[in-house]
Amino acid sequence: MCWINSDHRRYSQFVAFRVSEILEITEINEWRWVPTKLNVADDATKWTDQPDMTPDSRWFKGPDFLWRPEAEWPQSPAKSGSTIAELRPNLLLHYTVPEAVIDVNKFSSWKRLVNIVGYVYRLPANCKLKLQGKPIVSGPPTTEELKKAESYLHRHAQLEAYQGEVTLLRRAQEFPEEPRKQIPKNIEMYQLTPVLNQRGVIRMKGRTQFCDYVTEDAKNPIVLPHDHHLTTLIIAYYHQKYHHQNHDTTINEIRQKYKISRVRVCYAKVRRQCQRCKDDNSVPRPPIMADLPPARLAAFSRPFTHVGIDYFGPMEVVVGRRVEKRWGMLATCSTIREIHIELVHSLSTDSCIMALRSFIARRGSPRMIYSDRGTNFVGASRELRNAESAINQQAMMAEFVSSETKWLFNPPASPHMGGS
Repeated sequence: MCWINSDHRRYSQFVAFRVSEILEITEINEWRWVPTKLNVADDATKWTDQPDMTPDSRWFKGPDFLWRPEAEWPQSPAKSGSTIAELRPNLLLHYTVPEAVIDVNKFSSWKRLVNIVGYVYRLPANCKLKLQGKPIVSGPPTTEELKKAESYLHRHAQLEAYQGEVTLLRRAQEFPEEPRKQIPKNIEMYQLTPVLNQRGVIRMKGRTQFCDYVTEDAKNPIVLPHDHHLTTLIIAYYHQKYHHQNHDTTINEIRQKYKISRVRVCYAKVRRQCQRCKDDNSVPRPPIMADLPPARLAAFSRPFTHVGIDYFGPMEVVVGRRVEKRWGMLATCSTIREIHIELVHSLSTDSCIMALRSFIARRGSPRMIYSDRGTNFVGASRELRNAESAINQQAMMAEFVSSETKWLFNPPASPHMGGS
């Protein structure tokens, strides 16, 4: 009766499921209390080894009070009470998060943050010295002040991320005689075997306590949450300390003092946010190439329908006892990239016309000829620059331009417009 009249969610699953099934098909006011002596169901299991199962027994007729008016039925005891049997075990933690003196989210440097907290620790000590008439401490923070500052920042980050775990560890440290409540197994901190040191910082209990060659931080590293801003500042400090390089060495040095879950993921995030690493690793982004010109896509046309003309050289050849210069005229099919080379005796217009005639005699008359205007025949060659005025472009066009052939000159200083 206590279970039915109570919140079934407070009890174990065995009781809670059955009480919920009872309440789904019945109402609470339909249930009445019956004393054990009048409970007919107990006749089969209690009171006697040979229960009365005759047709006139109460096993078949029910208890005697059912034949009387309802007012004469047994009443529930005045003190119904409640039962604690089958209750779910509950663990209630109370903790307070002190307001931070310094907002760590406003800082981007770990050393600067530690120095400022060290000055904050110096302030009350200087006030006491001033009241006593003694000289106050000045200058950079001392080693002890920096240690206090680091411990405070570690405690602050741990209290924001592991509030329940910190409360349990402090309770176990203050009242060792009480039965210790274990950290739940589904929490990440459970596998680290956490302990509190003298400064109230959570450390991971290691197995190298008897090693004399490592520091206390390496034996019991400080536990820090991976998603806290303070952890990011510490990783960025080590990243800058090792000059943005030697990444495995940096991670190893971090692990010598701190236990940070997913430390490589955190370190990669710091590297992505580092401006110097962005500058060092940046690469130029070439623009997207334009569409190919129609001459490159002239399918089902004979070779050298679209031709690009250019000179290369000069080359020195021996004629008898003298040395003369010769040039090569390179004719390239823009569609299939076939090459035809003609020898040019000079940079004059007549030599160019003779070379083109020889080319047309072998390959046929092209429909489109591409060339530059002579300023970049062979790059910065002095010979071509001096002989630029010797080429009569009008005469060349008059010789080769017809109803079938068109000569297209590229703009100056734009050899890429000549295609291949």
